[in-house]
Amino acid sequence: MGPTVEPGQRYLVGGLHLGDAAAPVNLVYPASFDAADMTRFDDLLILPVDHNGTNYRRFVTEYGGKVFTYSDALSGSVVLSVHDGTLRGSGRILEAEPLRRLIEGDLYAPYALDVIEVNLERLVGREWVLVQNGAEARFSLINAKRMNAADVAFFHDKAALLSAFIGGIPDPERSLIMFFCSGRQPGEPSGTFVGRYVLLLELTE
Repeated sequence: MGPTVEPGQRYLVGGLHLGDAAAPVNLVYPASFDAADMTRFDDLLILPVDHNGTNYRRFVTEYGGKVFTYSDALSGSVVLSVHDGTLRGSGRILEAEPLRRLIEGDLYAPYALDVIEVNLERLVGREWVLVQNGAEARFSLINAKRMNAADVAFFHDKAALLSAFIGGIPDPERSLIMFFCSGRQPGEPSGTFVGRYVLLLELTE
């Protein structure tokens, strides 16, 4: 077993407190592979995991403007779950949708897996920024993998073990795991969002 974050320090990374439901967070990430343009979503309500599951139920039923956070059980690093997709009716683009489109293209005709793998690799080394209460934390993407439908099923009741899926976390106290959905690939079960993306971010400062 590798290094872990002490229980009292979990949710704390880069001057942020990602377990503080009273302190919204801004999320900034690359808008393209080659340019410096960034996608930004502000004032996202943090829904930290709770014992009775209330915040998780809110996250999966109240789409838009919210992120769900919990601690990876193996490393202690924070997991930041973010919605992607576009809301029917309003057309609202959810917080990870521009990133999903960048990686895999059209939801109903996504790129082939080899293209997706290349695109994930192209994002390695790029900067992500989170801002909360005036504190700005800058991260670099150091690892990224797609979960196929079988992986998703395996980790369905093991969501707190995501670090195992990406092969461990070298520096948990300086790391953040971003988790969001992926569209269906040929041969996967029917459904819209049957895959997932697991992105490992590490502080640069």
